[in-house]
Amino acid sequence: MSRYLPGLMVALLLCLPGVAPGAPPERGLGPFPERGPGDPGRGERMMAPVAESAPEWSALSRAERAVLAPLAEQWDDLSPRRRLHLLRVADRWQDMSPEQRDRFSSDLRRLESLSPEERRQLRDQRRRLEALPEDERRLHRERLEHFQRLSPEEREHLRERWLQMSPEERRAIRERGRVSGD
Repeated sequence: MSRYLPGLMVALLLCLPGVAPGAPPERGLGPFPERGPGDPGRGERMMAPVAESAPEWSALSRAERAVLAPLAEQWDDLSPRRRLHLLRVADRWQDMSPEQRDRFSSDLRRLESLSPEERRQLRDQRRRLEALPEDERRLHRERLEHFQRLSPEEREHLRERWLQMSPEERRAIRERGRVSGD
């Protein structure tokens, strides 16, 4: 499983901005009880310039620290852009369904359990994806969504085929995918 973890975490990072809204919980639930869905004051910090709105860990509210606790040790090392993204996710916590909250929490715990080397690999992989043109990133998301729709048996079969390929075969498939876009 650990050899797939970096890819799964990149998938998570790509998918988080599009967390599908569930039925909003009642006011007063979750770590932001003073806010409710649609309150005009939500996300005010997100409108400020990046340098001003990416606070250090100590400047986060108690509720934000509760949601983002697995990232406490590395928070101040994250880029301002990444911090803002995570703060947006924490802010949306109020609107998440219980299933979405569970998935988000387990993904953060998985991220926390990574070794420093695995985290570095994940960061490098994310940077490579972010550096791609938008059409290639969209293609990666579409392929990921297609892969996720496969049955567990089909996914495992594809993984086994990929692992049996030589580096040259893998490179050829990657290049073919970039050129043809399929």
